[in-house]
Amino acid sequence: LTNGQLKKPGILKQKLKDKNLETKLYQQNMANFKIEKQYELIIIPVSSFFIINNQQEQINCLKCCYEHLAEGGRLVLDFVVDSYDRNMKRDGELRFFRKLEHEDKTILVYVSNRMNTVRQIEDIIFQYQIYSSDGILEKTLMRCLPWPSVHPYEFKRMSQIAGFSKWALRGDYSLK
Repeated sequence: LTNGQLKKPGILKQKLKDKNLETKLYQQNMANFKIEKQYELIIIPVSSFFIINNQQEQINCLKCCYEHLAEGGRLVLDFVVDSYDRNMKRDGELRFFRKLEHEDKTILVYVSNRMNTVRQIEDIIFQYQIYSSDGILEKTLMRCLPWPSVHPYEFKRMSQIAGFSKWALRGDYSLK
């Protein structure tokens, strides 16, 4: 399931084939999917939940997951909750992130983070500088990724609205 972000499901299919694994893949919006099956376990990995940057759609995603869980089933979400201090250090300055090589091109990736506490969104801006094999800048691309910040108590309330009655917080996040 995706939020419209899985552009090349063939890559995932090939990885499954390489590992001799089989599964049925679905490409549907995470906020309104329907599958005629229930599951003992649903996992939303690596902060994928925050690709959905609208709170009502996040609640709808949780509702869909709840409806697709078998009796006694569990939903596991894996995401990072940063500290207030760390969020406030995100000043919007563009910093070098990594260098990529693709065919005869060199791509320099820069990233900028700025926390908007009123909107509870971290605006992440990626800048891609694409250079030819002889070192000439051919193109600069920018991409903005609005990344919502959800406090654990806020997430608990959203999960209650979606129908969940129990939840547990695991990891090293401190609610102090």
